[in-house]
Amino acid sequence: MNNTKVVAISGTSGAGKTTIVKELANEFDCSFLLFDDHTDKSTYPQNMKN
Repeated sequence: MNNTKVVAISGTSGAGKTTIVKELANEFDCSFLLFDDHTDKSTYPQNMKN
């Protein structure tokens, strides 16, 4: 049985999300994904500021 856990971190710009994610990945020796690494301006909703 797969025992994968997913944790999502959210917050405003500059809140420290990336820092927390990297620290958690280091602590638990696991991989991580960052939202901004998988988006560009064309993928944001028109009314969302980025």
